Amino acid sequence: MPRSRTLRLPFRATDDAIARSILVVLTGLAGGATAMALFIVIHSLLIFPLWNRMGSGVPLALMGGVGLAVAFDRAARHTRWRSVRGGAVFGALMFTTVAPATLFSNALRLAGLSANGWPATTGVLAIALASGAAAGWFVVRRRDGAIAFAAATLALTAAMAGPIPVVNGPRAAWLFAGFLPICVCAGAALALARASLVGEEPS
Repeated sequence: MPRSRTLRLPFRATDDAIARSILVVLTGLAGGATAMALFIVIHSLLIFPLWNRMGSGVPLALMGGVGLAVAFDRAARHTRWRSVRGGAVFGALMFTTVAPATLFSNALRLAGLSANGWPATTGVLAIALASGAAAGWFVVRRRDGAIAFAAATLALTAAMAGPIPVVNGPRAAWLFAGFLPICVCAGAALALARASLVGEEPS
C-alpha cells in the first residue's frame, strides 16, 4: 500500500484549538508568501521594481495571509470549501470584499475630498468590516464565520496598504485588478497547505 505523502499534524487540526491555531499560522504563511511573491512581480511590472524591498513587505504579507487563513479555516470546517478550487473561489470572494472600501475611497478622491484623514479611514474600516462580515455570513451562516471574514477583509485591506487609488491612472487601476489573481492564488495555496497538513486530498 503506497505511503501517503501528506504531512499530518500530530493531532486532529479540526478538533483541537491549539492544532487549529498551528494550522492557521502554517497555512497563513503559505498564503502570505504566495501573495507577496505575486504582488512583487505585478507591482514591479506595473509601477516600479520592488525586488530590493521584499523584506519590508513581509510583516504585512504574513498578517494578510494569517487573516485569510482564519477565514478559510472557518469556511473549510463548515462548508465544502476544502479543495484547491474551493480555495481559489474563497480568494476571489475575498477580493470582492475589498471592492466597496476601494470604491468609497476613490469616490472621495473624485469629489476632491481627503482620502487619507481619519474620517475617510474610519469609513474605509467600517465598510471593510461590513463587507467581510456579509461575505462570511453568506458562506458560513454563522456568527463566528462573519467575524472571521470581517477580520480577514480588514487584514487584507491593511496588507494592501489601504485602498488602491485607482483614479490616479491606468497603472493603479491595473494594480488593483492584479489583486484578483493574487487573492485567488493565495486562496489556492491556503487550501493546498491545509489539505497537506490534515491529510486530505487537495483535489
